[in-house]
Amino acid sequence: MKRTNFNIFLFLLIFFLAYEITAIKLNYFSFTLYLFSILLISNDSQNDKLINLLTFNYNKILSELAYNNDILKLTNILKNSDININNLKLITLADIIQKENEYFYINKGSENGIKIKDIVINEDNLIGIIIQVYPKLSKAKYILSSDFEIISIIKETTCLGLSKYLNNNLVFVPIDIYSFEKKIININKPYLVLTYGYYSIPSGIPIGYIYDSNSLNITIKKDLKNSIHTLVLRRL
Repeated sequence: MKRTNFNIFLFLLIFFLAYEITAIKLNYFSFTLYLFSILLISNDSQNDKLINLLTFNYNKILSELAYNNDILKLTNILKNSDININNLKLITLADIIQKENEYFYINKGSENGIKIKDIVINEDNLIGIIIQVYPKLSKAKYILSSDFEIISIIKETTCLGLSKYLNNNLVFVPIDIYSFEKKIININKPYLVLTYGYYSIPSGIPIGYIYDSNSLNITIKKDLKNSIHTLVLRRL
């Protein structure tokens, strides 16, 4: 009788272990995991607080990593220009949340210190100018849109002019057209066009490149379609 009971117990034990191993591997109901889940949940409110804390810290770390990473990428624009860093104020990092033909919106506003005439850049070039500010978002005029113009200069020259959107192209219009050709003839192509630093616009922010001195069309390196993260800047 004892031998029979032992065999039954051994069979049940082997069956239970085999089932548990199979259940855990195949995500079936497991008595062991169920028992542990009951024993480990001592206080639902404490667990909720712990989960919320972990989630907050995780999101905070992620946002800091993303912010720092974007800052590193976006500030590469400043390394390749003639900008005077003492003349520049970095207002905020912002993401583009809506794009239109001539305008776009960013997810930062007056609560973040943004003002009208602040400029918006991606990691390669100027992309727009703030024209309307709300508490939590701002509207910017896109650089490749009608009526856009900004005083600019060709890098390593004294060629001053307007970067202006004309006939579906961003064009550099020299102030002194007669001496323009003489000034750029000895400069290696392509010609980098920078902001001149007029009013609240910081100086030395890359706008784009001129590849053909006959047409003076400016090609921007990164347009609105390829932009998400931006920096908002202002001249001090």
